[in-house]
Amino acid sequence: MKKEAITGVLLIIFMAPALIQAAAPAQESDILPLADLDIWVDQLSVYYYNWTQLDEGDVIYVEFEVTSGASITFFICDAENYDLWINEQNATAYMVQDGVGIYSTRFSVPSGGEWRLVFVNYDSLVRKHIEGTVEIQYPDSLSSMELAIVVTCSLLFVIAGGAIVFREIEKRARMGMHESEYVQPLSQQTDTSGWMRTSYCSTCGQSHHPPNARVCSVCGASLDPRQDIS
Repeated sequence: MKKEAITGVLLIIFMAPALIQAAAPAQESDILPLADLDIWVDQLSVYYYNWTQLDEGDVIYVEFEVTSGASITFFICDAENYDLWINEQNATAYMVQDGVGIYSTRFSVPSGGEWRLVFVNYDSLVRKHIEGTVEIQYPDSLSSMELAIVVTCSLLFVIAGGAIVFREIEKRARMGMHESEYVQPLSQQTDTSGWMRTSYCSTCGQSHHPPNARVCSVCGASLDPRQDIS
């Protein structure tokens, strides 16, 4: 890392000619944590991506390819050092690449603040086209791939749980239908056991009805309530 920083200092001191400073730099402010690169850098121009607030330990992941114009100069720096560089003063930069065609890196931000990805076209004749991807990864958060995995697993869990609940409900519904086929309604019955009993008169010896009568229905004699023989 120290070697890269020293190289960046030397490169930026000696490779910021007045022609670059005179050309109006293109700028894209506050890009999303995940974004696609698809830019043109004009002759003798600067194009930079900007984050107004990154914290120490945040990781910048960048991958790009120069698809037209062979190569380009690239570095990462904070806003303060960018201003020093554009004004041709001593500045510090990181991940400095001079004349690179394809490049990828992961850079851990050393201090909080405003940071920039800078593309410099020193060619006075050819525009440079750049395609790629840039992503910010936060230490306390999931990367885009990890987040996608978590979301997918959560959806699968919800779907599986819903299927189990649905099957249980359907199973209980089928069991309820089978039970209803075997349950027959109870028919209303009249208790006639009292009428089936036979009582005899102690006077005439004849049977009489009803069994709980106090007078014999045959001879008319008084009946003792306890005199009831089945």
